[in-house]
Amino acid sequence: MNKVFSADNIVEVGLMRSFLEQHDISSELRNHHSSSLMGEVPFTSVWPEVWVSANDSERAIKLISDIQRDIATGPDWSCSNCHESNPINFDICWQCGKR
Repeated sequence: MNKVFSADNIVEVGLMRSFLEQHDISSELRNHHSSSLMGEVPFTSVWPEVWVSANDSERAIKLISDIQRDIATGPDWSCSNCHESNPINFDICWQCGKR
């Protein structure tokens, strides 16, 4: 098993794990109950982690890299209904809920 993703919040880790499973990559969640150790050990060592089999690790890392790049790039868009600015990764307007 190889660690392919880690983050400081369980929601982000859970979303990434679900994303990998949608691409037929089985995974294991580790450190999801370790937050009580924070302060006793380095904080990054208790972050929740996604682990996959060695056979899937290269593909998983590529998928994670691709989705992180896609999320992080692109211009904001303006809602045609309320003209609010929205991040590129939002499918609906955060202000009015329209597409």
